[in-house]
Amino acid sequence: MRELIQLRYKLLWAKTRNRNGRIALFLTGYLLLIFFIAVLAAGGFSAGMVAIKEGHAELMASVVLGGLFVNGIISAALLGFGVNTEFSGAALRRYPLTARQRFLARHLIGVLDPIWFLILALESGLAFGLYVFGTASLTVGLFAVLVLVITNYLAARAVSLLIERVARLPGGSAVLLVLVSLFSFAGVIPALGIGHQLKPLLGILRLTPPAAAARLMLAGDLASFVPACSLLLSGLMLSAAAVLVLERLPVPSKASSGPAASTSGSLDRFASLFGLSIGPLLARFLRYYLRNNRIRAMYPLAIPTVGFLLVMNAAQRGSEILTFALGAFATLSFLSTAPMAVNPFGYEASGFRRHFLLPVAPGAPLRAASYASVLLGSLLIPVALLLWAAFAPVPLTPATLFMLFASGLTGLFFFNALAIWTALYGPRKVDYNSSFGNNLSLLGNVVFIGALLLCLAGPQALSHVVKRPALLAHWWVPGLAALVAIWFYRVTLSKGAVLFVRRRELMLQIIEGWN
Repeated sequence: MRELIQLRYKLLWAKTRNRNGRIALFLTGYLLLIFFIAVLAAGGFSAGMVAIKEGHAELMASVVLGGLFVNGIISAALLGFGVNTEFSGAALRRYPLTARQRFLARHLIGVLDPIWFLILALESGLAFGLYVFGTASLTVGLFAVLVLVITNYLAARAVSLLIERVARLPGGSAVLLVLVSLFSFAGVIPALGIGHQLKPLLGILRLTPPAAAARLMLAGDLASFVPACSLLLSGLMLSAAAVLVLERLPVPSKASSGPAASTSGSLDRFASLFGLSIGPLLARFLRYYLRNNRIRAMYPLAIPTVGFLLVMNAAQRGSEILTFALGAFATLSFLSTAPMAVNPFGYEASGFRRHFLLPVAPGAPLRAASYASVLLGSLLIPVALLLWAAFAPVPLTPATLFMLFASGLTGLFFFNALAIWTALYGPRKVDYNSSFGNNLSLLGNVVFIGALLLCLAGPQALSHVVKRPALLAHWWVPGLAALVAIWFYRVTLSKGAVLFVRRRELMLQIIEGWN
């Protein structure tokens, strides 16, 4: 077991040093270290102190433990941290272990992942804070934390197994992304003023493992200790049983018997308008986008997501909604296509070689891939403008429509120009059928997250400086920004086509998995 754990951390370090996995090194090394020190010293201890002073120790402990429990599931099941796949049952058959030993080894290695050490440290800080102020036993508190962390790992494992199986079903990826979006929006229920309607849900939440762990930490006598301990251990056993059942279920096959490929469809007729050198490649990349599970699920959710953010901002800032809408329209134009736009060739593996055997200009594949992202992103802008015209909370004028349209074009062309450089300098081999997790390279993450922050946080800062009258007086500024973005995109296409040929060998090594 010791050798397997050592091998796990060797593989973890190898992944960190390999490819563009320096994201993991940065996040787990620097940010988590700072977060570990700060929250362990202040977060858990202060949470316990504040809870005791205000007389709501159990409620505060339940909220803190519940938040960490949910974050553990999200980090492990959706982002891929803490649920390793290297030590599967098939891989461990190479070692002299029985079936039961393989099960224990696989999950012991999983729970010893660094992310669970972080959650253990944070929850231990809360237990220590409650103990210092004399309302909890340190031994019982640490026992509750240990059981809760193991339960959290098993719950994350069960959720990841469920996601893996549902995502392979027809339409499963779209259903999962809708559920994730609804879950993400649940945090703003208090701001919408409907929290009082969900009071029956609080009774159910008291039966969850985090609430049971909080009551166990604060149990002062045997009468309160036994029910809380029983409930917490029941959650542990239920999570373990769910993992056992889901691991034994067969994984649905990805193979499907669809119609034969055709080169005379509507996409081909539309793409032929771009000429013989680009048209067939453009039709191929459009199909590549439209058949991808991640894009198919995110594309219809782009407008509802941005609309939801606009509604929430309108409730908080009122007349400044126009400023935020400019950033929202810029975000809308690239939000759904970004995962593939920044890495259009990373899904092709050895098929990437075929681009250089075609009787077209060497840079044609890069242009076609970028055109596909631009075309799909541009279709959302007029739809969003129609919805804005119908439901805008501010007076509708030609100036506002022009500003929003120009803002959408700015985000569309500026981001896709940056995506071209990302495709050239930050490619990464990824699975075309993956539906969840962060599959972008380091440069892709920098471009995508940076663009989101600029488009969403920038208007918030701008609203404090520029008020709506001044914004309308300078209605031509977004149009100028759109012209600059289009110019930048055209220059990038021209330069990128040359670099595409020069860097093809390096890109091929990464995309085929050699480097």
